Amino acid sequence: MSTFRTEWSPRKPLERELKFSDTTVTTGSCFADRFGNWMYDNKFSVLQNPFGVSYNPVSIHHQLMLALGGERLRPNHVVTREGTFVHLDFHSDFRHTDEVSLVEQIKTTTENTGRFLNSASWLMITYGTAWVFDYLPTGCTINNCHKLPAKEFQKRLLAVDEIVASFERLRQQIIALRPEVHLLLTVSPVRHVKDTLEGNSVSKAVLRLAVDNIQRKFPDVVYFPAFEIMMDDLRDYRFYKDDMIHPNTLAENYLWEKFEHQFLANTTRMQIEEWQSIKKALAHTPFEPTSAHHQRFLEALLVRLKNIAVALPVAAEVEAVERKLEALKNRSTKS
Repeated sequence: MSTFRTEWSPRKPLERELKFSDTTVTTGSCFADRFGNWMYDNKFSVLQNPFGVSYNPVSIHHQLMLALGGERLRPNHVVTREGTFVHLDFHSDFRHTDEVSLVEQIKTTTENTGRFLNSASWLMITYGTAWVFDYLPTGCTINNCHKLPAKEFQKRLLAVDEIVASFERLRQQIIALRPEVHLLLTVSPVRHVKDTLEGNSVSKAVLRLAVDNIQRKFPDVVYFPAFEIMMDDLRDYRFYKDDMIHPNTLAENYLWEKFEHQFLANTTRMQIEEWQSIKKALAHTPFEPTSAHHQRFLEALLVRLKNIAVALPVAAEVEAVERKLEALKNRSTKS
């Protein structure tokens, strides 16, 4: 036996490769935030979780439908909490002391997201939980209870068919506006232990079965098994943060590596590796900032930046290094 773990690897390369020229929207759970941060850090064009953290599929789909113009904002879901207006369909990042201003804040975000989606190459959705709360006054599933009294809500588990039907409505809407968009689904590896370990297992099972049904119905939808990689490939508490809930940096880097091998061409992966090396060089603090050695270092760094500029948007970094070089040369001339 050559190994004591079950390592995941893609069964076959995808026909669709993620490129630096692509525009991507990530949305959903906190794992979607981490995904978006990784993409942004590697110079991809990405809109990261514009609606804030959202966990259940129905609410995530509703937010995207609002951005696409397929649904309307629910005014009767605006509530007050400690003198601040919030909306039950959105994260607490959306809050204001004035109700009209809150609605405008939400509308601005949905309009901006809609414009981004109209040119998006990829839409990546991460589902976190199948447990939801229905707001009793309206009977609608909401995104966030905002710590309102429990008597105003009813907790329940989404049905697989309910998630699939909700996704189908979203897919129809976005494909009608953007036929070339690639839809990528993931199930968050973050454990929702507040629902109990048993409840978390049931929830993840519902999400995974829903995604499987979606893929069977729509073969063009792609799935990245972040959940399976965390649960079966890594499968050890040393890959979790101190809270024993969230993947740590080592686990995240492993997930990104697996993602790269499934979705990126070899050339793109090499360019990411070069960019990360350049980033370290950009952060370098010279021992002698005015030395000839540092000038040669900056000149070499500028060459590397200009070489990679054919693929990555590094104009700001090129300009910054050119300014440093110019200042160094002027100093040398004066002395």
